[in-house]
Amino acid sequence: MFKKNICRGIIGIITAAALLAGCGSVKDILDKSDSSVISKVAETVTGGDEAVSETESVTLTDTYASADAADAISELFTKRDLSGDYDESESVKITLSGKSAETDAKSGISIEDGLITISEEGTYILSGSYEGMIKINTGDSDKVQLVLDNASITNNDSAVIYVLNADKVFITLADGSTNTLSHSGSYTTYDDNNIDGVIFAKDDITINGTGSLTVSADTGNGIVSKDDIKIASGDITVNAAHHGIEGKDSVRIAGGTISITSGEDGIHSDNDEDEDKGYVYIAGGDITISAGDDGVHAENTTTVAAGKLNIVKSYEGLEGNVVNITGGEIYITSSDDGINAAGGDDGSGFGTENQDTFGGRGFGMMMDADESAYINISGGYIEVNASGDGLDSNGYLVITGGEIYVSGPESNADGALDTGISSSISGGTVVAVGSSGMAENFGDDSTQGAIMVNTSSNMSAGTEVTLKDSDGNVLLSYTAKSSFNNIVVSHPDIKEGETYTITADDESFEVTMDSLIYGESSGMGGFGGRGGFGGNMNGNGNFEPNGERPEMPEGFEPNGERPEMPEGAFKNGEMPQMPDGEIPEGFDQKGGGRGGFGKNRGDFNPPQQQ
Repeated sequence: MFKKNICRGIIGIITAAALLAGCGSVKDILDKSDSSVISKVAETVTGGDEAVSETESVTLTDTYASADAADAISELFTKRDLSGDYDESESVKITLSGKSAETDAKSGISIEDGLITISEEGTYILSGSYEGMIKINTGDSDKVQLVLDNASITNNDSAVIYVLNADKVFITLADGSTNTLSHSGSYTTYDDNNIDGVIFAKDDITINGTGSLTVSADTGNGIVSKDDIKIASGDITVNAAHHGIEGKDSVRIAGGTISITSGEDGIHSDNDEDEDKGYVYIAGGDITISAGDDGVHAENTTTVAAGKLNIVKSYEGLEGNVVNITGGEIYITSSDDGINAAGGDDGSGFGTENQDTFGGRGFGMMMDADESAYINISGGYIEVNASGDGLDSNGYLVITGGEIYVSGPESNADGALDTGISSSISGGTVVAVGSSGMAENFGDDSTQGAIMVNTSSNMSAGTEVTLKDSDGNVLLSYTAKSSFNNIVVSHPDIKEGETYTITADDESFEVTMDSLIYGESSGMGGFGGRGGFGGNMNGNGNFEPNGERPEMPEGFEPNGERPEMPEGAFKNGEMPQMPDGEIPEGFDQKGGGRGGFGKNRGDFNPPQQQ
């Protein structure tokens, strides 16, 4: 069973293998040809707001669902979360009209000009059009169910649905209904709360039902909870200027068809007050995200166990201090890293004013190795098309299963695989193609074979990469989404002592595995790092490798100003050539990682020779 409060603490004190064992089984991954396997018993999950017990059923039909996804749903959702049921005969009806409404309620509702306040526990069915706010203010233990039955509500002053106090609020989409909630303009502060979403809740909210819901925020966020957000079902569209869905403690998704277009993160969870919270768990659904910043961002852990996730646009696709992928079907397109384990605020979301100088993520920020950062992949199907790093962990990358295909960077400032500490593979299929400048292979801790080769010329997008054994059997093939001159492949059938052939376009490489790992990583340490010359950035924007400020090149100005680069620096995007091949005094070759002289948040614009 998934335990949300133990995974974060485990990370820093035990090995990656133990972590995986503790946070979810890695051996019972469903075969992708079987689309309906996970079921405990035949009993249907319905009823009150109690936990789903071991004797009740959670059935997943996702092709790539992991074996622990059903357990996770049982742990993270209640019966009432999942059911979306209500008794119309025992519900209060509210008919909306303009800035007013009519109701058959005897108590528990007050109706004013543009404000409906619900103060008693119960189920309320809303239909019609309304201009104003639906406010929930009940007792601490009260549960309120809002059934939207062809409701269209607009509020240009603040939230459309505002949960000030309750135990939990269920937003149920009536069968066959079409519902819209929208906001434009500014947000008025209510009850000393800085409201910033179309749906804004101080407590837990759950969205379920079989109807549709469109949430539009010309300013601010779409759906916000200062506690937990759960989505069990429904056809949900969110268009938001900032975050699409933001749950401070967690965002949990078990099902539904969800489409998010956002100016910042598509799905966001961030709790600085409690290290056990601030996580995203996806255990079902069909989710499409187009994000101006990260597709999915969690301060703590991002987990995908089942469902389909298609991030069609993002700065970074999936991000968390820990990223766990145990199942699911995932497609990521990103202008920077595809999957990133880097802790909370890592520079994504920073302004772009320094893109053309040495600010942003180049000279302006250094990413140290982080013992708590993990990317753990034990199942699922993953395709990444990244302009930055494909799979990037500031700590560890551990792959024990799944199918992973990465089209990585065309720039030599990044790699298809990138780790701050180490990477290992013991199962699954991996093809990662990208530039050779910072290319990494899997490490010596691996128990499955991996091969890395460089092509003699740049291969174009659309080139097919194949791996064959000595008998000519095709073990894997992949069509690259971007140009590349480096290939990393790993497959369970790669054995020590055997010979294999990698083919890309008109080039072939015959490789004999003298050991499990063929081909050494080519990443450059001295001038790498996400902070340029390596070392850390102090509060003034100056660099102090190993605690000391280096002797900078002549003409360098701190705080993001462009230095006068040595002759030949960054011609045609190449790495700088220092005078006589020397490294400036004060620089630690081990202090950097990747990123060259200036890996910025937007397009990579190396400085031009002065």
